[in-house]
Amino acid sequence: MQIVNIITQYYPSFFKALGITLQMTVISLLCATVLGVIFGLFKVSDFKILKLIADVYIDIIRGTPLMVQVFIIYYGVFGIVQLPSFQIFGFIKFSRFFPGVVALGMNSGAYLCEII
Repeated sequence: MQIVNIITQYYPSFFKALGITLQMTVISLLCATVLGVIFGLFKVSDFKILKLIADVYIDIIRGTPLMVQVFIIYYGVFGIVQLPSFQIFGFIKFSRFFPGVVALGMNSGAYLCEII
């Protein structure tokens, strides 16, 4: 009976989280499709440098866990932009949504590249 009370108490939060999850899924799948097609074409290209770029991307992204990629992108790439020295130049602050979409898109793009 306690689970029913919890669900009825927090159902607005559940629906808000569901909406954010669906937004993140759709946007990252669109990004992944674009990346997968681009790197898939690189992989079947006659140019060795394009094949090398695609192989490095696929090996690095598929060889690391998704959670590690999320941490690297959020704290490493987007964390540098949040430093006070960058704020002097007027760079915008990113929400947590955008680095998550980037990480999921890059990870899914590597897997789609192998499928394509």
